[in-house]
Amino acid sequence: AHLRSLLNEQRAKLTVALPEVERLANRDELTGARNRRAIMLLVSEEYERMQRTSTPFAVALFDIDFFKRVNDEHGHLVGDEVRRRFVIAASAAIRGSDRLGRFGGEEFLLLMPTTDREDAALAAAERLRDVVRSVVWEALNAGLDVTVSAGVGMARPGELVAALLGLADTALYAAKRAGRNCVRAG
Repeated sequence: AHLRSLLNEQRAKLTVALPEVERLANRDELTGARNRRAIMLLVSEEYERMQRTSTPFAVALFDIDFFKRVNDEHGHLVGDEVRRRFVIAASAAIRGSDRLGRFGGEEFLLLMPTTDREDAALAAAERLRDVVRSVVWEALNAGLDVTVSAGVGMARPGELVAALLGLADTALYAAKRAGRNCVRAG
């Protein structure tokens, strides 16, 4: 009876701890956004859904413009806060079905399920870019101004996820070459 009681206590503790373990495994500690592993899993699942149902989707890669300069001129703690506030602003700008994750460093990936037109994906990325632009960054640190560049890729049946990410990445670099603080499609 005592062992059974101990086992029940341990099971109850594990039941309480499991959601926190899952959160820690799937979330970026700094920003609270999904981590790269978690967002890529969602992209892969959306790709599999597209293969089964022919339901198109899109992704966008966002890069905080001149982020190294933010760190160099304002400090790494401000840089960390910029990434956190980007996630807050971006989360307010996306649809309930969209998913945002930290892709790495100052890059973020937006998954847009059931997006069947490039112009709709571009509009969603543009809306997010505009919301980030409208944040009063000066309130965080004098002289701070933050913008983002974005590249959009539309998933295509028969192409691998790597090709989709390549499209978005190429478009992101086109946005940077175009002067930054803009959105381009791949």
